[in-house]
Amino acid sequence: MREVVDSVGSCRGLGLGSLGAAMVPTAVILSLAAAACGTAAPHVALPGRQTEAELTKSHLLKPTARQQVITAYEGYWLATNRAIDSQSAAAARAILRGHIPDSAVPGLVKGMEALWRRHEVAYGSPVFHIITVTFTGNRTVAVHDCIDLSGTGFRNTRAGQFIAAVGQSHDFLITMLVRKGRQWLVTGAISVLRPCAY
Repeated sequence: MREVVDSVGSCRGLGLGSLGAAMVPTAVILSLAAAACGTAAPHVALPGRQTEAELTKSHLLKPTARQQVITAYEGYWLATNRAIDSQSAAAARAILRGHIPDSAVPGLVKGMEALWRRHEVAYGSPVFHIITVTFTGNRTVAVHDCIDLSGTGFRNTRAGQFIAAVGQSHDFLITMLVRKGRQWLVTGAISVLRPCAY
């Protein structure tokens, strides 16, 4: 037993070897420690048990439906970039599952295969400026975003060239999501030819 009490940092040990400490009863060790240090161990008030009301506060940290939708929407964009950068149909399919309906995965991967044949990968990321999240039904929602796509595009890995950005700095985009089980999945998007601001 190396350190029994350290109330002021002055008592570091009693000089007992591990065998000696094992043979001396605990009460004797504690009384020797208190006497050797010259002070008694400080009394510390322990916190009381949590009440039921305090335990339920942790449930308040659960994200709202709106926050879940926004997380799914932004996650879709990030997953799409990762899928493109994987340059693998199998990896892309795995990455996209959980972000779009399973029935949409083959079509999106087919489009990515065209990029890969041209040796293109994603660069940049969109900057989101979400205007509203509108629940259009029990399991459907529309995200209205004044998205900045000016820094998002493709890069040719062989030539090292950056291809033009995929959008403008103020693109008004309405993206639809549907809830399947516990996940929100992106089902489509409409670019609105109307100015937006953030």
